[in-house]
Amino acid sequence: MRKIHSIVIHHSAGSRKMDVATLDRMHRARGFNEIGYHAVITQAGGEWHLEPGRDIDKIGAHAGGRGDFPGNYGSIGICIAGNYVDFMPTYEPINILYKQCREWFEEFGQLGIWGHCDLNATKCPGQLYYAIPPLRVDLSDPKEPTDLRDRFYIVRDWAEDEKAAKEFFRQNRPGVA
Repeated sequence: MRKIHSIVIHHSAGSRKMDVATLDRMHRARGFNEIGYHAVITQAGGEWHLEPGRDIDKIGAHAGGRGDFPGNYGSIGICIAGNYVDFMPTYEPINILYKQCREWFEEFGQLGIWGHCDLNATKCPGQLYYAIPPLRVDLSDPKEPTDLRDRFYIVRDWAEDEKAAKEFFRQNRPGVA
């Protein structure tokens, strides 16, 4: 098992119905040997669900490194299907993201959580970036809720108030944000 230190969150910048097979074809067309993400949250038949992507034991192809962050080598890439540059996703995919991150925290211990834009010059994951602060708690702590519904209003507030999000980063998670 490779050493995992971080989760990198992405959006597909396409349809909410974009699935693993579609992303796999797109990534192969770009020269990857398979899909670059380890998991994809997508919508089918009106329901959101998680699909596995690249095997977690394989190095992803989803985020280059920067300075002290080695990018793909120690990270897990997860993508929510859809384009969130101009708006936030609904509660359902964010809650699936929260639950999956919690599972990874239980498996790998405390992990850094990053938006793709933290590592590369990109708008990815768009407004979804403001869903990250509630995830930057110790999700392996059993006192943390197993459902994000109680915190979803906070996510909406951050999406509308960039200053509040930046202040959260500054005060609550120095060294992580």
